[in-house]
Amino acid sequence: MGRRRILDGRHLFHRPGRRAPGRVRPFRRHLRRPRALYHHAGREPARPVRRRRGAREGQRSAARDACPWQVPRSERPVPDQHRRTAPSARGRGAVRGRSQGRYLVPGRDLPRHPRVAVRRARVRVGLSLAREPARPPPARREPHQTGVIHTLRRLASGLLVLAFVSAVTGADTVGELLPSTPGQVRVVALGDSVTSGSNCDCAAFPQLYGDLLHNRSAVPVTVDNQGVAGLDSTGLLQQLSQRDVERSTKAANVVLLTIGANDFGDHHDDVTSGQCSGDCVSDEYEQLTANLGRILSRIHALRGDRPTTILMTGYWNVFKDGAVAEQQYTPSGRIASDQLTVRTNNAIAAAASADDATYVDIYTPFEDSADITALLASDGDHPNAAGHALIARLLLAATPNPLPTSPRQGG
Repeated sequence: MGRRRILDGRHLFHRPGRRAPGRVRPFRRHLRRPRALYHHAGREPARPVRRRRGAREGQRSAARDACPWQVPRSERPVPDQHRRTAPSARGRGAVRGRSQGRYLVPGRDLPRHPRVAVRRARVRVGLSLAREPARPPPARREPHQTGVIHTLRRLASGLLVLAFVSAVTGADTVGELLPSTPGQVRVVALGDSVTSGSNCDCAAFPQLYGDLLHNRSAVPVTVDNQGVAGLDSTGLLQQLSQRDVERSTKAANVVLLTIGANDFGDHHDDVTSGQCSGDCVSDEYEQLTANLGRILSRIHALRGDRPTTILMTGYWNVFKDGAVAEQQYTPSGRIASDQLTVRTNNAIAAAASADDATYVDIYTPFEDSADITALLASDGDHPNAAGHALIARLLLAATPNPLPTSPRQGG
């Protein structure tokens, strides 16, 4: 249609050479253009006119036969206007039952012409070429959101706040950011296979101790057992630098410590056979003594000035005992094993006394029992359910009641 473009029932008259389109004019052009008639074949075509049928000079013809620019606006026809039935084509957003009107209006029924199909142009929001106010999309409102989306948004906001606070304060978990329940007791157990409950299908003594402490104090008690089978004092010192163990120790106001027997594992055969005197384990003994002091210093450094109860247990035997030891060890080997156990317990007691900890004697109750084999597992090296229960009772008896609440004094 030349330079004229149909746009949503109106045409745009574009003038080349300008930065923006020209003014917008209403679409009043009849959709069927008449054929041009020429006054002279050899001259330039004149203004096209429509042939009038049955019209006399001075008499105006019917509106449907007249030129559109000679008919008043109110009498100009619109295609399909004379039909009684509703037009078949409907525009986007058209409302049923609404009359079409004389001109093409956005949102109303669009007529279908046999030769020309009028199609609505898709214009972006905020751009109105037909001098009509732009209608921005309705803003999303909070009540219209589903419950799942609302919950996810609140959860994401909370995680962002938690990450920011954690980055500022250096805390690792939510438990370090939120205050604990008043009166709550946290217990962490550090040590070797005795602490972890190896070779015993039962609850280890740290959990039994937590239950007994809860029954006595009537406060919530949580227990975190960090015992590892085969761990020696050097390994425990390295374990205290791990993130999970460090976090558990920071949060615990009661620390259970059982370590030292595995430091002499390399000399097991020499000691139990009776071929090793005390000098063959002197290096390991000195290393154990030094590591015990470093372990306690590390625990106090993690806890800071907060009140902490540290309970260090000894051993009934650093190697096997009971009926199993009688079958596998020589008499001199059993004596050497017992002597090494006493030396180890003395080192643990000295370290506890020097660094504000409590030593819990296990050697005497086990040896004074009617049958020590009844307290040991089938391997003779670890306690069974009865042995773990005895250790838990000994730990509870050594625990101050109530637990200390004042800051730790000294270094």
